[in-house]
Amino acid sequence: MKIGILPNTAKANVINVVNEIIAILSANKLRYKISESLLNNYPNLSGNLAQSVFQPHDELFSSNDIIISIGGDGTMLTTAYEARNYDTPMIGINMGKLGFMAEHDMKNIHRMIDEIKNGNYVIEERMALEAVCLGEEENSLFAINDIVIDKGRWPKMIELTIKVDDDYVTTFSADGIIVATPTGSTGYSLSTGGPIVSPKINAVTLSPIS
Repeated sequence: MKIGILPNTAKANVINVVNEIIAILSANKLRYKISESLLNNYPNLSGNLAQSVFQPHDELFSSNDIIISIGGDGTMLTTAYEARNYDTPMIGINMGKLGFMAEHDMKNIHRMIDEIKNGNYVIEERMALEAVCLGEEENSLFAINDIVIDKGRWPKMIELTIKVDDDYVTTFSADGIIVATPTGSTGYSLSTGGPIVSPKINAVTLSPIS
């Protein structure tokens, strides 16, 4: 089992957290590699970290069996965006606030590593969104949580027409619309009155803004 470690280098105390994780991995005889972003932001590493192997993100995702994302839900989303072209599962350690996706913290890190070592886990797939903006240039967007279409700096509401599979649904005026996956249903969509949707449900929610 090879573990890739991708920490959010902007988080306070991230060096101590990574040090503790690699000590537990070493004690369990699990091989690991660390994102080179840590080395780039902290060039004067010492101890076990200084002797570790660092990889660019494309190698981190392609050469390891599982990625440990350290930070919070935002870090998980960023990691998922970078990992979208690889088939490498991720698990999150929360150093943020809520932790809907980054569901582990340092209090249960020993149990988490033990479960990884013994294969005692289930890989859960999450829906993703892809949007194409047709204009002077064709731009593609990718999201794990949501894609938002809004009025920008325009001072008035905009008119939006919704079609599903080319079938007309409705037309309305609003400040915009949030297209959310079940993962994103607990974020911006929820704040506008949208429903909380189980990640097991294959559904997309449309939540008008104002």
